[in-house]
Parts: sequence; structure tokens; C-alpha cells
Amino acid sequence: MRTKNRTKALEMGLKFYYSNSVCKRGHSGKRYTSSGGCIECNTVCMDKPSLTRSREEALRNGDKFYASIVQCKHGHLGKRRVDTDACVLCISLWDKQYRDNFV
Repeated sequence: MRTKNRTKALEMGLKFYYSNSVCKRGHSGKRYTSSGGCIECNTVCMDKPSLTRSREEALRNGDKFYASIVQCKHGHLGKRRVDTDACVLCISLWDKQYRDNFV
């Protein structure tokens, strides 16, 4: 099902929705419902050679981050912390909520 409203997509439990607005890099279209993040930007991030796709390889290389091809529990793909395996987008969203609620 295609919806252009993030709120409706959240209510319906959809992982993605479609937006007519453009992101900061000029992409329009499919976005993550959980974060509103641009799918295209996430794909570009995944294609960066600076991020390894394996946590084990990143540990061996001493990297702090790696690019996961598996979604986190909130449906995000992309950058994860090597030490905790935490999704970087989830961390930034939690930080924003914490600042908004407690600061």
C-alpha cells in the first residue's frame, strides 16, 4: 500500500511511505516511516567504500562503524556502531527525543 502521509503510514504499521518533498540531497520518493529518512540517501551511504559491510571485518580493522545490510528493529539500514552493534540512526533519534523531553 502506498501512502504519502507519514502519520498515516505510522498508524498503519508500514515501514515505508512516499513523499513529494525533497531531502537535503535532492531526492524525492520512498522514505522510512520510522525516521522519515530518505531511502536513496541511505543507499548512497551504504555504497560508500569507507564503511565495511561486516562487523567482524570492522573489528579487525579497528573501525568504529560498519554498514549493516540487515534492518534494525525499527527498520533502518546502514551505519552501525561496531562496539555495541547499535543503529546510528536510532541513537540519533533517541538523543533528539531525550533532549526534547528532558532539556
